[in-house]
Amino acid sequence: MLSAIQVRAQVIGCRNCELAAKCRKPVPFDGPFPSEVAVVGEAPGRVEDEQGKPFVGPSGELARSLVEPRLGQVPWLNVVSCFPNRTPTKVEVDACNGNLHSQLALIRPSRLLLFGGVAAGAFVDGYRVGELRGRWFRTPVRGVDEQVFGMVTWHPAAVLRNRSLLVDVLDDLRTFRESVGTDGIPPYVSYPCVKCGSVVDPHVTDEGLSWCGKHWAWKIGKIGKGRKKFDGRVGLFDD
Repeated sequence: MLSAIQVRAQVIGCRNCELAAKCRKPVPFDGPFPSEVAVVGEAPGRVEDEQGKPFVGPSGELARSLVEPRLGQVPWLNVVSCFPNRTPTKVEVDACNGNLHSQLALIRPSRLLLFGGVAAGAFVDGYRVGELRGRWFRTPVRGVDEQVFGMVTWHPAAVLRNRSLLVDVLDDLRTFRESVGTDGIPPYVSYPCVKCGSVVDPHVTDEGLSWCGKHWAWKIGKIGKGRKKFDGRVGLFDD
């Protein structure tokens, strides 16, 4: 496993996409390691780019004010390490994937708190934040043998634009905190469908996400247009 110095050097020296030439320099993780919990965001903002530290701009300060009183000092990082001045593209997320997993392999978390759809999309494709928020799903990390599970909530920038989302974030943080310190799979009260919340005839994917029979047929394209065709990855969540 790479040392902390090597991981930080890998991130700061990354030139895997064109973003590195447009920012001051890539921003590596900040905080203690190893850690049971890690917080993963989208990408550095303008303030983070200036200071070389994640989650220190307006939305980052909000995130820290919500997380640290509940979870203590935790590591903070982003799926894209360079300031994009916009939402990162999938190409940029994929280019930075090695940096993300090297940092997580050093931190060795068992629980990931994911802020926003870009962070969630680095681990599971085809879902909106509103479908995933408050639910546990598998977030495998290369170099970490233990099971790693993630929970996504609204991005703090979205909360700054719409303060009504704060209620959801606080609810998600309460659910997240209840699982910290527990072994194995986080507590699943039920397997509600990610589309409608029903628990009728559930189909559970490898990520631990449940679909009712009706919306599973929709998902794999048997009824309606379907957003995502069946790709062979689905299986029973049998742990």
